[in-house]
Amino acid sequence: MLLIDELEMALHPRVQIKLLRYLEKIAKERKFIIILSTHSSSLIKAANNLIYLENNGKGKITTHYNCFPAKVLNEIAIEEDIQPDYLFLVEDTMAELLLKEMLNYYFYTEQISWRPVCKVLPIGGYPQVLDFAHKTHGYLFNARIGQHIFLDKDVEDERRELKEKGNNRTKSEQHKFEQFKQLETRTNYLPVTPELGLWDWIKTQSETIQVAISDHYPDCTIRFADNIKIAEESYPEKSANNREAAKKLLKSLISQLHEVTKIDEKRINDYLFKLFVENYYSSQTNSNKLKATFGRIFNRRGNHS
Repeated sequence: MLLIDELEMALHPRVQIKLLRYLEKIAKERKFIIILSTHSSSLIKAANNLIYLENNGKGKITTHYNCFPAKVLNEIAIEEDIQPDYLFLVEDTMAELLLKEMLNYYFYTEQISWRPVCKVLPIGGYPQVLDFAHKTHGYLFNARIGQHIFLDKDVEDERRELKEKGNNRTKSEQHKFEQFKQLETRTNYLPVTPELGLWDWIKTQSETIQVAISDHYPDCTIRFADNIKIAEESYPEKSANNREAAKKLLKSLISQLHEVTKIDEKRINDYLFKLFVENYYSSQTNSNKLKATFGRIFNRRGNHS
């Protein structure tokens, strides 16, 4: 075993990384352990196996093995160097809200105290998400950051249709299909198309939501069924685009709740998605799907594509 204290002393960050890679190579070839102590953000972000010694201020040191760089950087107060451990690309802000609540629910139910730092980034329609992921992979973001895609549920059906077309795909369709194939190992699908899924759930679970929302805002008189009815009366025409119709209905509903509670509309939206996720994943089947999806992602480091 070789112990090295403050490896970074008097070394340029690039040289630090080169020396680290050399030591890793030597350790692998000679099959022995090298332990480095460091406060270098460059080494922390580049290391493949981090051991963090946490001082609780009362003379007790807790050792955390194989932790995430963002956690260590945050603890040593190098704010400008903090990058997410995982980056999730989604289509829009509704997908962002849904995925964030799914992540919260997963970490809570799995009782994971050392949570990696996750950034959910809305990009645009799914073609833009695929294009962005393809062009920036290994270029715009640090290769150590796990980069994954979560597309809306309806896109999964579109991908299936493209696959079934075979040689009958147009040039544009073939381009989309090739991107799907290239990004397959990093692509996941949300359990629903966010607006549609949330609105359909609201319609079928209004009584359950009434109880939860009344408990959450005890100082307000909320008549949730009436709010739904008013939203539907505001947009009586039938739209060919169910997704756009759901967006309008949700906007009306959330606006009404804002008027009653005086709570920021985004916070109300967050809370509705939180209730939806808790309800949706309360079944064992759906809960297992969530564990399988995020377990596969968080049990592996980096892009893994």
